[in-house]
Amino acid sequence: MPQLSIRNFNIDYDMVPNEIPKIKTVIYKGENLASLIQTRIYSTIYGTKQYQPFKEFIQIDPEFEKLGFEIFREINGVQQIKPEMAIALADFFFNQICIFYWSLIRNGSKNLAQIFLEKICLLVDGWEKQTKIHKGTLYYFLTFVYRELGNTDAAISSAFKAIEEDKRNLDPLFGVGTYKKSPAYKYVSLKDDKNNYLFDTICELRKFLNDYAIKFDKIESFSLQDLDKKIFQSSNNELEQIGHFLMYNVELISKYEKQMSTLPHNDFYRMKNIRDIFNLCLITDKILQIKYETVFKQYGNTRKMYIKDGVVLLFEDKKWINSLSNSEKKDPRSVLNKIQPEIPDKLVDLITQFFTAPIKFTCCGKNLNYQMRFMLFASALRNMGAHEIGKDDTYVEKYALVIKWLFYSIFVALKALP
Repeated sequence: MPQLSIRNFNIDYDMVPNEIPKIKTVIYKGENLASLIQTRIYSTIYGTKQYQPFKEFIQIDPEFEKLGFEIFREINGVQQIKPEMAIALADFFFNQICIFYWSLIRNGSKNLAQIFLEKICLLVDGWEKQTKIHKGTLYYFLTFVYRELGNTDAAISSAFKAIEEDKRNLDPLFGVGTYKKSPAYKYVSLKDDKNNYLFDTICELRKFLNDYAIKFDKIESFSLQDLDKKIFQSSNNELEQIGHFLMYNVELISKYEKQMSTLPHNDFYRMKNIRDIFNLCLITDKILQIKYETVFKQYGNTRKMYIKDGVVLLFEDKKWINSLSNSEKKDPRSVLNKIQPEIPDKLVDLITQFFTAPIKFTCCGKNLNYQMRFMLFASALRNMGAHEIGKDDTYVEKYALVIKWLFYSIFVALKALP
């Protein structure tokens, strides 16, 4: 096993090609660093004869604060000499701290675990005014506890803080894109890895998406692997960002659907449902822009491309309608005026007439297939979601059905991508 003496550290570690070293033990000024940190953290949580924390409030032990800043400076010194070992030491440092975080989680004290890590983050923010080290591990553990407490927004925010840390520290050493191997990136990209602390969560979210993919596959060939290839594993930065936004909404929607039967029908949940609907429409809209904006401009358009334009260009691309005339190319969305009968402008009518009633809708004389209806449904709701905050109970009563069809619209749009 390789050993390294650097500054005040004596380190036993394993080397892994193109990765940060895997530290086994660290001796700091003659003492085992893991034991030293854990002793100080123990007093922070459980107290000593001289110091007793409140039962539901954590005050960082001043002795740990002093030790932590000292270690922080030492790691920063290593960074100037051997940056990959500095990252490994930072991970080791935060891992020792988080041993007690896990003990709080296992004991059912999730709120205390959150308070504990937030206190550590405040300390680190103060230390970073003078020196910086890699904090990806700290932010990733905070992601886990926020998610355990049901705070999706804070969890995703912490995950992206971890990703920025990984990108800033890992990519310069091991090459552009190395950060994508990190657990935080795998979480927001729904990449399953059994060694990831959030592996069970990722599997749960992938299953949620896969259930929709399996049902849509009965209409048009599609699988979860298609979703991975076209969005979560895409080299296109815009599609990568869309994938992360989709994952965020899957977190929100899957959690809400589990609770839906017990929640009241009131204005708050009505507006919350409109938000979810609008977000999925935005994803469809953005995918269409990525695919067809160049064609839209080639057709001579100088105005902004809207979702209705993208829907018509998709229809033309798929040959579901005839090729556009020169006048239609200048305003693709105008083709939707030829749909007969006219598409309803209220959600309840859109659901009952457009999908379930035996009404034949046509566009330019051709019958609308289900894929076309899903896209038109998304384009109609894109406008409703942006402007509709009225008291329409359909947003609550038909939420699951609407969400299903909007996921289908995303799948149809993705199928158009190479």
